[in-house]
Amino acid sequence: MKKINLSKRLKSVAHWIETQVPSPIHLLDIGSDHAYLPIALIQAGIIQSAIAGEVVEGPYQSALSQSIECQVTDRLHVRLGDGYQVLKEDDHVNVTSICGMGGQLIRKILEEGLLEHKLTPRLVLQANNHEELLRSFLWEHGYRIELEQWLQDKGKTYNLMFASQVGKVINYSTRDLKMGKKDRIIFDASYLEYCQHQISSLNRIIEEMSQAQSKDANFDQTIDSMQNKLNWFKEEVERCPFC
Repeated sequence: MKKINLSKRLKSVAHWIETQVPSPIHLLDIGSDHAYLPIALIQAGIIQSAIAGEVVEGPYQSALSQSIECQVTDRLHVRLGDGYQVLKEDDHVNVTSICGMGGQLIRKILEEGLLEHKLTPRLVLQANNHEELLRSFLWEHGYRIELEQWLQDKGKTYNLMFASQVGKVINYSTRDLKMGKKDRIIFDASYLEYCQHQISSLNRIIEEMSQAQSKDANFDQTIDSMQNKLNWFKEEVERCPFC
């Protein structure tokens, strides 16, 4: 039987599903990327069953082949469809993973799932940009972000969120939206590196904009917004627990 070895970013997702979701775990993996994550979780005995959703025929066929080769077809259902449309009325999934996409696309999938009344009690989301769009959606639709982590894998930076449904709107500030709530962020070496990189990038951009010959009507507002974000990242570095 073929064994699946997960990438660094998917290992993080698998760890959170194992440690944060109560058993029995029934997973919906949207945009399943050859069904690597659900297959590995089934092989490790972490989840009881899974649905792998793919919207494109090629990856769908690949996920089907992987499930057969890894001998997990009795516990993994591979389905062709867009987002939460792959869920049926008699499916009883209790956690959804949506990983390796942009924040805009993940939010679109969540919005459509909300309209279809198919969102699960727990969500594991891994965006490679625009994570603030996910924070606002979750807080405004009754989800609390329990954990948030930054990681690098193969030259890309990912934001990983674990959220649980609490049934009430969560208040948040502009800083919370842009940075995440301080008490929910896992402050590790990857997060410190991310903050330091953002400080360097923002300093460079602010300097370049300040030296520009022509400035549009929104120049001052843009600079103020970037300066606020720069200060927030500096505050994060200053509170580093291991520096």
